[in-house]
Amino acid sequence: MHVNKLLMKRERSVSRASIINCMNEMVDAGVLHNTEKPGKGGYHRVYSPAFDEEGFKRHVAKTVISKLSDMWPDATREALTTSRIVAS
Repeated sequence: MHVNKLLMKRERSVSRASIINCMNEMVDAGVLHNTEKPGKGGYHRVYSPAFDEEGFKRHVAKTVISKLSDMWPDATREALTTSRIVAS
């Protein structure tokens, strides 16, 4: 409801299923944790962050570099060793 209220200002909306799917994909990616709690109408998932802000940044950076290394190992290695991306 909160997301749709924000989107209504732009005359748009997002389905509840789309939000749930996105949240579940974030759990699968390791960015969120979830627990199931009993509630009205059955069990409901409660989501929480898996990282603090710095941990999230590290997780995303490692994931991106890992995927690039899998796809283009030579180019990724060269880019990391010849650029200022790698902290000194």
